[in-house]
Amino acid sequence: MNILIKNFGIFSTKPFAKIDDAEWQRFFDINVMSDVRLTRHYLPGMLAHDWGVSSLSPANPPSKPRSR
Repeated sequence: MNILIKNFGIFSTKPFAKIDDAEWQRFFDINVMSDVRLTRHYLPGMLAHDWGVSSLSPANPPSKPRSR
């Protein structure tokens, strides 16, 4: 069994009003889209093995792990 945990993200210590749209877009691209891209990459294998969890759907975990 292989497990991959994405634990990566960025933030700014600037006051909210000082963060412009370009920086908000950068946060979104890195913090959200990296998870989308990672899940998209590994989804075919998770489906083929009928097992896997993505943080994009934490409310829908697998019903049981497969024994090997």
